[in-house]
Amino acid sequence: MESDFDIEFHRINHEFLDMRTTLVNDIQVLLCQLNGENRQVLRRAVYRAMFAYIEGIVFVLKKEMQLFQKQEGWRPQGRKMRFLTEQNETVNRSGQVVNVPYHVPLSRGIPYVFRIYADVHWLEFELDTTNHGWTCLLKAAKVRNRVTHPKCVQDLVISDEEVYIMLHGVNWFDSALKNLFDECGKSYLQRAEALRRCEVDN
Repeated sequence: MESDFDIEFHRINHEFLDMRTTLVNDIQVLLCQLNGENRQVLRRAVYRAMFAYIEGIVFVLKKEMQLFQKQEGWRPQGRKMRFLTEQNETVNRSGQVVNVPYHVPLSRGIPYVFRIYADVHWLEFELDTTNHGWTCLLKAAKVRNRVTHPKCVQDLVISDEEVYIMLHGVNWFDSALKNLFDECGKSYLQRAEALRRCEVDN
């Protein structure tokens, strides 16, 4: 019989796969349309879809990390808890403690989530933020913010170069995520092998 942890882990894993499939499909459909009809409205739609993909995946990873930490018998506190839940406690005018949204910019949030994810899985992993793809993602994030919070009509225009940096940045994110999962898999295999050796020795 599956434990509560196993059930919740499988649920989160399915959510990760379903979210990734849905959002990647959105991106692919929009890119096909963009190739056939290169209009600004499609460029803005691709930008929104790309960042929905990144932010959605990051949030599911945060839920997985909360589950693993709960399984280990401890609850993250302070900044780590605010980061994982994207909630912060404050006191309203009635003196009641309430939760309010807690936002961490991608420039800090992505390296932090990779580091905590590695820690939770007992893994030494260093995210490569010297890569050109990371630089592109940071630039693309500024474009996304400009487009979603325009101050003038020119803010809505996305150049050819900005399309390139968006695609390159998202490809970097996907590659970094794959590397993280690959290293987690290797780590678990090494631990399993160590347990087998120990069992044989006994």
